[in-house]
Amino acid sequence: MTLHDLPLEIQQHIFAKATSDKHVSSPNTYSLTDLLYCVRKAWFKRKKPKPLSLESAYNIYRGKWLDKELTSLFPDNQKRITYKCERIPRTITGQYDFITSDGVMTDLKTTKNLYFVKEVSEEYQKQVRFYAYNASVSRGQIIYMDFGDAKVFEVPLQSDERPLMRELEQQATVLYTTEKQDNPPSRQCSWLCGMCEYKIECEATPQ
Repeated sequence: MTLHDLPLEIQQHIFAKATSDKHVSSPNTYSLTDLLYCVRKAWFKRKKPKPLSLESAYNIYRGKWLDKELTSLFPDNQKRITYKCERIPRTITGQYDFITSDGVMTDLKTTKNLYFVKEVSEEYQKQVRFYAYNASVSRGQIIYMDFGDAKVFEVPLQSDERPLMRELEQQATVLYTTEKQDNPPSRQCSWLCGMCEYKIECEATPQ
C-alpha cells in the first residue's frame, strides 16, 4: 500500500494541511534553503513552478505535526530571520524552529527512518549557522526525529560568519543575474539530481 492508496478524504486532508499557512515570499526575497542547495533548481522552481506531489505533501504534513506539538513548547519559536544582500536588491530569508530556554538555536528535522541518519549535512549546518549568527545566538543544534526515536547533533558555530554570508550572497547573485537574463544557472551535479522534480527539464536545458 502506498500514499496513493489512501482514501481520497485523507489525501485531501494531507494536501490541505501541507499548504495551510504557507509563507508567501516577497518578490525581492530568496529562500535560505534554495540558496544552500542547487540554485539551478531554485531557478526552475521560480520560473516553472509545479504542483505539490502527494509524497512531498505528506513530508510537509508530518513535519508540521511535530512542529505544532514541539516548537510551541518554547516561547522563542518560528521566527523569520532576514539578511539583506549588499550587492543586489534582494533579501535572504528563512524561519528557525526554536531557541531553547538555555539559548540553543535548534532546527527540528523529521525523517522516515532515523537509522539512516549518521551525520548532519553541511547544508543543514549552514542553515543553523545562518540563524544563529543573525539572531546573535552562540550555540546551535539539529534534532532529528522519526516516530520511534530521536538524535541530537551539536552544530559548531563560528564567531564570525561573514564568509558564510558572502557565500550565500554569491549564490543569491547567481540566481538574481540568471533570472534577469531568463537563463538558468550552470548545472550543479550531485547525488540529489536523481531525486529532483526538475531532472527532466534540467537535462533538456543547455547549461
